[in-house]
Amino acid sequence: MKVKCPKCGAEVPLVRFGFGWVAHCCGEIICNSRDSSGKLFVACSECNRGGNGDDKDKCSCGFRVKKWNGLGCYLGILLEGLEVKP
Repeated sequence: MKVKCPKCGAEVPLVRFGFGWVAHCCGEIICNSRDSSGKLFVACSECNRGGNGDDKDKCSCGFRVKKWNGLGCYLGILLEGLEVKP
């Protein structure tokens, strides 16, 4: 499966990550999916409480993370504009 990058328009393949799927382009996550238990893995760089978000209540672990580094959690709030695949 492939998704379209909203910034450059490239077709980007979904890659297996943990129990879910993720697409990475233009230095950021452009698509994420839920794991086998139905929870959404949200990378620190794509979380509203992370370094790229604007939530006033920043996460103590990911508040400085602006680029994909493989870290995240299942409690994060996905940034507006990012797509979640069913």
